[in-house]
Amino acid sequence: MVRIGALWALGLCLFTQSLIAKEKAGEWILTIDTPRNWERVAQSLRGQAKFFKVLGVSQRYALLFLPHPSPFLIKRLRKWLKAMQPNYVYSTLESDPDWVKSWGLSNHGQEISDWGNGFYGIDIQAEGAWKVSTGSKNIRVALLDSGWDRTHEDLKNNLGVNTKEIPGNGVDDDANGWVDDTWGWNFVEGSNNPTDDNGHGSFCAGIIGADWENKKGTKGINRSVSLIPVKTLDFLGQGSTATAIEGIEYAIARGA
Repeated sequence: MVRIGALWALGLCLFTQSLIAKEKAGEWILTIDTPRNWERVAQSLRGQAKFFKVLGVSQRYALLFLPHPSPFLIKRLRKWLKAMQPNYVYSTLESDPDWVKSWGLSNHGQEISDWGNGFYGIDIQAEGAWKVSTGSKNIRVALLDSGWDRTHEDLKNNLGVNTKEIPGNGVDDDANGWVDDTWGWNFVEGSNNPTDDNGHGSFCAGIIGADWENKKGTKGINRSVSLIPVKTLDFLGQGSTATAIEGIEYAIARGA
């Protein structure tokens, strides 16, 4: 049976202010057990789907534009598909910028801007966690968001560089399917430049791994970490299930 439902495995920042999702009219995500069957699916869709693209390195997902899938067509596809769902568009909802205040790491009842005083201990218990570990460069965290600013003074030292790639030589040196992905990938534009043009991704990157040593700004949860920017949201903070699938598969390929 073809299951129609939501894909929950989105690697979006857990610390994001808010996120909304809307169906992208006429677009569907298909999931299949084995890529060998895509040709049969394509044959079943011939003359009906206006667009068909296999997603990700696993090739187990596909995006297609099919305005009005008939019950008859879905019945024909059941033998090949594991799941079928709408392609959702995700958008960040920007909230009060004071969310970036670091009381979330350690709340001592300090004044929180116009909100008054915080409640002692209502935080993530970061100070206790730091007695056990402050992170490691061996820990790779892929951030699926709007990208991030690799030149930012609080972020640049925790960038997870892909040392298997030779920058700018136009060759996929590590044979992972992405050419010159030295510091991440942009699945919105299909390029190796995941620079943040929205701000949300850099905000989340700072929460995870802002520099402890530069005596500027704040500090992240991790003193040391390898952050991998994976741009799946555009300058408006919008992305889709399709870009999220590709981003998750890239993150796995990078060892995150």
